Amino acid sequence: MAIRLAGQRWEYTLEDDRSSEAPTVFVIRELTHGERGEILGIYQPPPQQGDEEPDEDFRSRLEEWTRQTRDAHRRICLLGLEEVRGILDAEGTPVEFPVEQVVDGLADPEHVRELALAILERNRLGSDEKKD
Repeated sequence: MAIRLAGQRWEYTLEDDRSSEAPTVFVIRELTHGERGEILGIYQPPPQQGDEEPDEDFRSRLEEWTRQTRDAHRRICLLGLEEVRGILDAEGTPVEFPVEQVVDGLADPEHVRELALAILERNRLGSDEKKD
């Protein structure tokens, strides 16, 4: 059996940008086995709260979990995005930015989350792949 190296690419447009005449296109790349393993270790379950009223400790743990989750989404984007196309300046001229600058420059954290989830979806292990 021949080995296959990671190399697939997919184009993705944010849901909010799909109706645009000139949408921004994010190029998602296939992650390597090592990168997939790194992503598996990123997510932590949310803190659990009992039936009682949330106390300051719980709110603090929830804020920390939210921050860690946003950091995880950013890390997934940096691992899984190869390039971003279709960014226009004020005059409508295409401009290029490094992926990290684009990810960090997105105003809506939900867009970073959407991109991270798209990267995870495109990089799911197929039924014919073995899990180690």
